[in-house]
Amino acid sequence: MDKHIEILLKQLEKAKTEKEMLAIFEENMSAHECPDELIHEIQHLTDAHIQQAQMKEALPYAQLLTFLRPTHDRFWILLGMLYMHLEHYERALLVLGTASIINVANPTPEYMACVCLKKLGRLEEAELSLERANNII
Repeated sequence: MDKHIEILLKQLEKAKTEKEMLAIFEENMSAHECPDELIHEIQHLTDAHIQQAQMKEALPYAQLLTFLRPTHDRFWILLGMLYMHLEHYERALLVLGTASIINVANPTPEYMACVCLKKLGRLEEAELSLERANNII
């Protein structure tokens, strides 16, 4: 692994908030020059926290991934899943909506939105979301 990326990852691991992570990142590079290797390492850190059921700790890394690769729906879906686990259903709906816009052929965000809407007691909207997801398949 590139020394610069190694140092950057160590700094990111010490950061406590998304804001701190973004500041570290902006100090060192822009989203346009972010190498895929760094994306994979950040994704690995996110996955490691998720595997240990540390959803709150995984959240800033997932947010950073959406900042670094805003057109990748899988990162928005990941962020939505984390918000769902943390029971932040309104936030989950927002990021899942972004994932749906990025990739209209993927039914996953609609299925996840259906769950959020049910949890929020918005049953009619949940039914519509389920219908949209089923129409994608």
